[in-house]
Amino acid sequence: MGMSSLMDLQYDETIVDRVRQMTPKFAERAAEVDRNSRFPIENFNELSDAGLNAVCIPREWNGAGANSLTYNLILLEDDRHAFPPYFAAPVVREAVLEAYPELRTVLAPLTDLLDDKTMRALNWQVDGEKKSPRTVAREFLRAKDLLAAGNKAE
Repeated sequence: MGMSSLMDLQYDETIVDRVRQMTPKFAERAAEVDRNSRFPIENFNELSDAGLNAVCIPREWNGAGANSLTYNLILLEDDRHAFPPYFAAPVVREAVLEAYPELRTVLAPLTDLLDDKTMRALNWQVDGEKKSPRTVAREFLRAKDLLAAGNKAE
């Protein structure tokens, strides 16, 4: 990917500004949180109230709809790591799991595979390389031997 493509990627300044306004308060609490080895639930709650816990989730799924550049700028802004890491996890309704119990076994490997670094790389393929989310997901699943090569998964 050329530098011009990277420079063409826009970020959501509104989201980054909201995070910038919140981080001083997080920094004030950081020493106490570290000293007591506790999860900063108040930071989490404030991020939720500001609509920032689902930053990379599309707007149509009740997220903020940020692209990977916006997310990475947030991480740079948040030098005390108060912003939650991007750990994806499968979410399935209980009724669906009851109807299809094999889904637990099928989805379980994804939890360990979708860490921060992997999600950044996958998001970049969509945002920066302009691949479709379906194509990126299919290529990822095939690379991890979670989708047979003959499976259309279209």
